[in-house]
Amino acid sequence: MREHVALALETFPEGSKLAVFGSSLTPSFHKALKIAIVFHDFGKTPFNIARAGDLHSGRELSFPGHELISGWIAYKSLLYNPRVPDVFGIPSKEFFENKLGELISLSVLLHHHPMDLKRRLEVFKGNLASLHVSKLDVEAFTYSLKGLLSTRLGIDEELFQNHLVSVLPGTEVSAGQIAQMAGQIFDQLTVSVWETGKPLHRKIFLLLLQGLVAADYCSARARGGGSLSVFSESMKVFVELYGGKCQAPST
Repeated sequence: MREHVALALETFPEGSKLAVFGSSLTPSFHKALKIAIVFHDFGKTPFNIARAGDLHSGRELSFPGHELISGWIAYKSLLYNPRVPDVFGIPSKEFFENKLGELISLSVLLHHHPMDLKRRLEVFKGNLASLHVSKLDVEAFTYSLKGLLSTRLGIDEELFQNHLVSVLPGTEVSAGQIAQMAGQIFDQLTVSVWETGKPLHRKIFLLLLQGLVAADYCSARARGGGSLSVFSESMKVFVELYGGKCQAPST
């Protein structure tokens, strides 16, 4: 995960067209995009722990619906806590007025939207018996990113880990509970962005989502894990047009 996140964070540098245009909408756009990148694959951690045997045997793992867990933890971490702007280093007025918590969370939840969220939710429900999220998952996740949060995002890593642990309701949360909450979160965020939000909020959201999807695909492509599909190629073209860099696939 560390390599994937590190490469994704490099996709759109601070001076890229996407980052510059995003910052004209909200000054902390680039930080918001990097936060979305950090959260987007959190949901793979419970899969890795639940399937440790497969991981050690060298068998390829799949993570169907991991974005539901990622979107859930992002939502829990970024909303309804007045300390959130301090944890993530974004001015409080900007964070709340521009709904950055909602926009980041919805972007994370939808970062595999080309694969159909509803279909992936049904597939995810097939893994309910073996999956849960606990303090162990948070610790494994933050350990895998050790050094990246402080150097790339300027975030206090101990504070970040403690914050994530603090939003867990009890010792662990079952995948069944998360699946139920993810649907409710999606409905709530959709209303917040598309029905009650301002045009500015929708512009920021669409740019965040596109930046996250492109960064995810470019990183996977560079590591040899992404298919060289028409969609993947379109992401490469988008990144290049908006001043980013999509490294060639590893061989």
